[in-house]
Amino acid sequence: MEAAHLAVDQAVAIRAENGRVIIEPAAPNYALDDLLAGISPQNRHREQDFGAPKGKEVL
Repeated sequence: MEAAHLAVDQAVAIRAENGRVIIEPAAPNYALDDLLAGISPQNRHREQDFGAPKGKEVL
């Protein structure tokens, strides 16, 4: 399991591809509330000015 970078009780995704069974670590599930809780004044980006609207952004 070390060579596959998997651990006991780790969630995995299983799929069939070209006649083979592929087992991979499952993509992590993130809760929006947890992600938002990690925002602080120190890790926020400053506001960006991308110039005047072009095309049909402003109707």
